[in-house]
Amino acid sequence: MDSKGFNVSIVALFACLILSFSSSILTYRALLPPIRVTFYDCFVRGCDASVLLDGQNSKKEGIPNKNNLLGFEVIDAAKAALEAACPGTVSCADILAFAARDSSYKVGRIDYDVQAGRRDGHVSIDSETLANLPSPFFDAKEIMNDFPRKGMLVDEMVTLSGAHSIGIAHCAVFANCLYPQNNQQNLPIDPEYSNFLKSICPLEALTNGTELLIPRTLMY
Repeated sequence: MDSKGFNVSIVALFACLILSFSSSILTYRALLPPIRVTFYDCFVRGCDASVLLDGQNSKKEGIPNKNNLLGFEVIDAAKAALEAACPGTVSCADILAFAARDSSYKVGRIDYDVQAGRRDGHVSIDSETLANLPSPFFDAKEIMNDFPRKGMLVDEMVTLSGAHSIGIAHCAVFANCLYPQNNQQNLPIDPEYSNFLKSICPLEALTNGTELLIPRTLMY
């Protein structure tokens, strides 16, 4: 679907509904999904909401996304409400973009303008996720080399990568940075911060990283 010509009342309704869902459904721990889903959507084929499509070989089933992306129910609920109020008017791609913006504002007072008018994509291929999304194992240099492929600057890379610090992380994801193995280079990290992380994620997290680290607690 394409977002059709908006008048002032439709724009107001759209913003009101999205803000309503952002406030009533998104708890702090649930604020990350719309931001991450938008990022994982836009990096593959652009911001066309094709990550929302279901199917055995869809982007949802891609290795970086499966069992990793959450919050689809928030977008589905917003879409249902908008369809009830103004059928066939607002695309899923616009809903996702506005939800990410509102989540960013609620969690960090990051505010930015979002234009409407995106078109929904109808192609969603699982293999394209691995080929386009930055690897979680990239170091800083690799990430900085990766983002220009999408026409993005380093400061935009820092903002989007930093968004991954919202929510919950499994210790196993970063335990190798705390406990380097097999002559792996010891990454520079503040000693006090390292000790704090190790108190939450012991050495056993390398093989059994089921403990959860909530990055929000690191802000205090």
